[in-house]
Amino acid sequence: MTAPEVHDEAPGATRAAWVRDLLTRHESIELEFVQHRDSYTVHVIVPDDPDVEPEVVTPQDDAAKADVIMGLLRSNLPTVCGYVSTVWMSPTIHSDNKVWEFEDHLLCARCQKALGEHANRAFEHPVPRTSAEDES
Repeated sequence: MTAPEVHDEAPGATRAAWVRDLLTRHESIELEFVQHRDSYTVHVIVPDDPDVEPEVVTPQDDAAKADVIMGLLRSNLPTVCGYVSTVWMSPTIHSDNKVWEFEDHLLCARCQKALGEHANRAFEHPVPRTSAEDES
């Protein structure tokens, strides 16, 4: 279950509140990040709820099959701040990228604020080595 589905089912709930509650209930969830293709801002991807089985969809017609194929080539990833990242699985398309290491100053301030008491978890990631570190 993703935050937008929870938001629809629980009137008055916000994406940020849903994410904070999820992170409180599941301290083992590791945050994932996506970097904007132009600004290089790093956003926190809304985590999946491990208590909810993913929905399995079996396409019934050609249009549905085409949607499944497009889903394999492109991922729309909602982020904690509300930005929806589009990641294409093609090196020729300029798109956002999932990242595992980044400089702290690139983290989206709105994502950080939305995480509230869990904001420190967004800084528990590898930082790229600098050339000065490589020389020592």
